[in-house]
Amino acid sequence: MPTGTGKTTLFCSLAQEQICKNQHVLLVVHRIELVEQIYDRLKKFGIIPGIIGDKYPKTNYKCQVPSIQTLARRTILPPADWIIIDECHHAKAESYQKLWGLYPKANIIGFTATPIRLDGQGFKGQFQKMINLHSIHWYFDNNYLVRPEHHVCSYISEPIKVNNGEYDSAALSSLMNHEKYVHDPLNAYLTHAKGKKGVVFCVDRKHSVRVKDDFLKAGITAAHIDSETPKEQREQINKDFKSGKILILTNYDIVSEGYDVPDIEVVILARKTKSLSLYLQWIGRALRKFEGKTKGLILDCAGLWLEHRAIAGDDFNWTLDDGIPLKLKEKDPEMPADIKEESREMEIPIIGENSKGAIINMTESPQSSGEITLLPITSDLRRIVVFEAYIHCAKKKKHKLLSSVFQYNDYLKNQNATLSKVEIDYCMKRMNELNVIVKQGFWWHLQKSSVATDVTATEALFN
Repeated sequence: MPTGTGKTTLFCSLAQEQICKNQHVLLVVHRIELVEQIYDRLKKFGIIPGIIGDKYPKTNYKCQVPSIQTLARRTILPPADWIIIDECHHAKAESYQKLWGLYPKANIIGFTATPIRLDGQGFKGQFQKMINLHSIHWYFDNNYLVRPEHHVCSYISEPIKVNNGEYDSAALSSLMNHEKYVHDPLNAYLTHAKGKKGVVFCVDRKHSVRVKDDFLKAGITAAHIDSETPKEQREQINKDFKSGKILILTNYDIVSEGYDVPDIEVVILARKTKSLSLYLQWIGRALRKFEGKTKGLILDCAGLWLEHRAIAGDDFNWTLDDGIPLKLKEKDPEMPADIKEESREMEIPIIGENSKGAIINMTESPQSSGEITLLPITSDLRRIVVFEAYIHCAKKKKHKLLSSVFQYNDYLKNQNATLSKVEIDYCMKRMNELNVIVKQGFWWHLQKSSVATDVTATEALFN
């Protein structure tokens, strides 16, 4: 179920149904903040659950809400006929996997908006069936979610070291704290979302505090939280944010899964991540329905739309299998067969054409001006994502990276299209960044053989 479509309500209803049958239910979460949030929601269903933890009384209630960390430390376990796992994409973790052995006779059901892991491992062997209730567009069309309006910039091209599948935190912090990028969140907000309630996703504590200070200097009420913010202080900040006393909340790894503040109007992505799950969870913070709210603004200041070749509102065909899920496309672009068959990662829709109801624009990452300029996305920029797919495929097959330029040119010819000047400039820039040596005159001949379109404002984005 996509973020904001009622997972908590559904599993609380399921817990209520089983308790009425005199069954014992464990509702397992991975963060203490979610324990308290679900405890409050269960009370609305007439259920007074027990909370397993050192600070809470030991109870024998039919329903218990433990964090997985607390449950894993227990020597005496509460009974369970049903185990409900919230945010079950974490279920491959060792602490969760013990549940199957500790409760061999229990029925186990998991809920998540993003059944995918950074390491690409699927969930076969743990769960027997994947149930996809509806596409995200069904929730848009039936007024359960607001439609996204997605603003994007070019990718951040500086190389960043990767450790264990994710960007190295120190290297990423150094990059995003650079003067070239650190003011992007505020500039994007002032340009596109001034006065709206929003969340900024940052690299680490230092980055989050610095971005928060940027907003405060601009006269915008803002606060920072992370997992090490003292509990009472964090509760007060969340209370002030929910009430509207604080307009902007900057954070590091705390306001993502399960964070339920429906009147958030804008999400600002100020960090890169290799995790599709995190990316989609962040976007989802802005899509919950609220009275008077007509859209969810996504301001992508980190080029994540190109990182994951996906924009807000994309649908995915989630399965229990390993790997990256297929995207569900309303109109299947004529992608080459070898790209389609090579990997699920290569199932790439044309940006802007598969996300019904989404509005997509380009923003220019500031260089010297310190401002973000809104630019309309053009057809040639939509196609650039396909070129990125060819680069990805060439790397995976260990082919020469320049082959991606030839393949992309052939792909366009097969669709009766030609390379525009914007696309040629983009290809040239990407090859330079990848340290690909090109013979003198190559780009001139490539442009000569193509019908270059008029230079548009979008050219500035990649120059």
